[in-house]
Amino acid sequence: MNDVHLIPGAAFNLVSGTKLLTLGYKSQGDKEKLVYSKGNTELVFDIKTRSSQGMLLAARLNRTATEVGGAAEMTRVQPIKTLSINKAHQLLGHLSEEATHLTAKALGWHITKGKMMVCECCAIGKAKQKRVKIDKPKEKSNEVNGRIYLDLSRIVSPMSENQPRRSNWCLIMDEKTGYKTSTFHETKGGMVESVCELIQKWKNVDKEMKIIRMDGSGENRKLVKRLNCNDWKLYPKIEYTARDTPQHNHLVEVGFTTVYGRGRAMMIEANIPET
Repeated sequence: MNDVHLIPGAAFNLVSGTKLLTLGYKSQGDKEKLVYSKGNTELVFDIKTRSSQGMLLAARLNRTATEVGGAAEMTRVQPIKTLSINKAHQLLGHLSEEATHLTAKALGWHITKGKMMVCECCAIGKAKQKRVKIDKPKEKSNEVNGRIYLDLSRIVSPMSENQPRRSNWCLIMDEKTGYKTSTFHETKGGMVESVCELIQKWKNVDKEMKIIRMDGSGENRKLVKRLNCNDWKLYPKIEYTARDTPQHNHLVEVGFTTVYGRGRAMMIEANIPET
């Protein structure tokens, strides 16, 4: 259909009935439906949407593979039954190997056995990507607890039947000394009170924490509210990092990587209950 008016954000597109009549369509209908017909084409508007002044009639039109284009159109014009992983990788827009296999399976393609080779186009594309700038603070803190880095990670045991009960690991790292403090909780939000208690403990021994650097997740924002409430009155400065940018919280991310590399020993030394 042509000359359909699109309203951004609306649930429907609008078509003019009088426009269809000028194009040679014939109309007939009643309170249940409205039908426009021309030759072998028939448009049936039988979906009723009530309004304060009456009702609107709508029709659901499904687009064909020719109209949609893309992979569906390619399989219709040139059916592909068997091809290599490298050929499928090219035809599907240079997806990852896993995504290529999944997409090919959904399209009914058979991927022959073989190793996926290095793609020159992908290599060129990656070489042209801009380097991610690590957003380090302009000035490194020169005092203990002047700036701490905080993040959470989930611990998963390699044995599915033996998962730790307190699997949410909260790691805090001091920028000046590199000293790490860990707490473990059943839920992410469970870290809030323990972190408040820890910061208050530091304040009591003249090691007041000035700045916290962390992402803007829900549990971290809840932590900020508790730190600033009348119960604690700690009022630290908050430095939020952007989503999915571990480079911006680099110190604590390195801390997770270092300990994770020790595998199961990490769970035992941290005294995490295994059931």
